[in-house]
Amino acid sequence: MPVLLIDFDGTITKRNEFPNIGELNDGAIESIKLLQSKGCICCLWTCRHGKTLEMAKQFLENKGLIMDGYNTSPFDDHIPGGRKPIADVYIDDASYQNKIRKEPIDWYKITNDILTYYNL
Repeated sequence: MPVLLIDFDGTITKRNEFPNIGELNDGAIESIKLLQSKGCICCLWTCRHGKTLEMAKQFLENKGLIMDGYNTSPFDDHIPGGRKPIADVYIDDASYQNKIRKEPIDWYKITNDILTYYNL
């Protein structure tokens, strides 16, 4: 099953308001839950750590979402000393499409693309 690494600020939330928690992005929670129900491994991958990571984790849990990992990938054990996690898909507001082309995160499109590509 595909491993998805998902950013928090500006991706799950509408804007990057670090260290605060911003407003939830439309469809983010529902989309991640759907992807998980189809077998995707969804891990939060964020620059947040310590207290700010716990804030994000608690925010998601209060919305009923338990991620499959936090700042980790299921493959991390297989890369001694590696810093870049292995995943099939990275969902991040800092991507080319979002920054250069100015396309906002669209969770409905992202979810459809992943389900279609992996035939889930």
